Amino acid sequence: MRKMVHICMWMTVSVLMLSALSVSCTKVKFSEAVPSMESVEVEKSHMSEIFFEVDWRSLGLTDSETPEDMLVIMSRLQNVTMHYVWHISRYGTIIIPGEEGPGDDSFTEGEMSLSSAGTRADGADSESGDQQGDGSEEGSGEGDQEPGNETEPGTGTEPEPEPEPEPEEDDRLKMYHGLYSVMAVAAADNEDFVVPMVDRFPDSLALRMRDLYVQIPEISEAEKEEKTYMDFNPVYPFIRTVGPLYFVRSEQATHQQISPLSDNVIRLSPITMTRKITFTVNAEVEQGVSVDRMVGVISGVPGSAQFMSGYVNKKNLCKMPFEMTKSAESGTQYTGSVNVFGLFPADSPDMITGPGIFNVILHASVTENEKVRNRVFHASINLKNTIGDADIMVMADDRIHYEFSEMDDLTINIPDVLEVTKEKILTGTDQGFEVWQENDTSDDEGLNPEI
Repeated sequence: MRKMVHICMWMTVSVLMLSALSVSCTKVKFSEAVPSMESVEVEKSHMSEIFFEVDWRSLGLTDSETPEDMLVIMSRLQNVTMHYVWHISRYGTIIIPGEEGPGDDSFTEGEMSLSSAGTRADGADSESGDQQGDGSEEGSGEGDQEPGNETEPGTGTEPEPEPEPEPEEDDRLKMYHGLYSVMAVAAADNEDFVVPMVDRFPDSLALRMRDLYVQIPEISEAEKEEKTYMDFNPVYPFIRTVGPLYFVRSEQATHQQISPLSDNVIRLSPITMTRKITFTVNAEVEQGVSVDRMVGVISGVPGSAQFMSGYVNKKNLCKMPFEMTKSAESGTQYTGSVNVFGLFPADSPDMITGPGIFNVILHASVTENEKVRNRVFHASINLKNTIGDADIMVMADDRIHYEFSEMDDLTINIPDVLEVTKEKILTGTDQGFEVWQENDTSDDEGLNPEI
């Protein structure tokens, strides 16, 4: 009997992850011979059905904050390398595009419950009566005959009950036996991240788990124009303002053994991948100036992080815009937050571009001679000392990448007051480098109607 290696893998259609993963079963073999039925049975004997459980409790998330689904990637560590990409719900059910759990209208389109495959993720048997609407609960309603009234014709005895059919196994929910490394990523909004090359991962034995990165998408030119993001730090691209990202990294997860002797429940406990950093700006405005909108832009933010470790590369930096709102406690303080993979300071305190530069875009209504003009002010400040003193990043164990020194939320207070007149933002006069520098002032929409 010819030897061959079969690899059953999940293929993704979209790099944007969880919206449209599709399934295929591809065999990579060293012989072009058609396998016999005997060899197919031998192949199946080396596979077992798997299940997922996801524990979100340590994160303390509300129901609306908990991601609806998750991308799981597994790679076999022994013998022949095998890669799998799974799409699961927040509860651990495997999602198969285009299918629904039989007899259960609560499933969303494209979702298949593990219970429909015969066993629930919590270990309860499908014969418990709450799986498919049949079994013990079926036939108990109106019109049922009393016990003893239903007899076998001509015998006066009750007929033998028909045995319940064995649930059919779904090979698409199976994996080959072996020891696997596991990692996963999730977000409340699936458009907040992409995983480049994940669509090629199941097919490519040249790719390894450490080659995969979680990446925050760049902002399109149309969106930059729509939101009036002027670029005074062109070294780095704009990336999306995202919510928190959560992941299970390979070194955090216990390596998973898939075997016919275990329950094959893959238990995932996500942790936070991004860190929340809040910026505060104290503004003083001249009489006749009203702040309508303030946008902060912070540079020195990594655009991606290594999937299996969360490590970042200092050479892959971007800038992230975010809305700032007036604090309820103070009429002059504005705050805004970002969720980032990291934040690096400038190399020098006198730089006006590069990492660690905080830009502000301020939309204001300026009233003069009973006429109102919409104006847009731009200014920047180098936060080298403030960011550096916060010790946000440390060198990772590999001595190449960086990681967070800790994961607690962080607040950065801009040290210099932002002074806004009817004509411009004043350049700071305090001693030291961390002072505001005016970039530009322009009219936005011309004159407004008289008030």
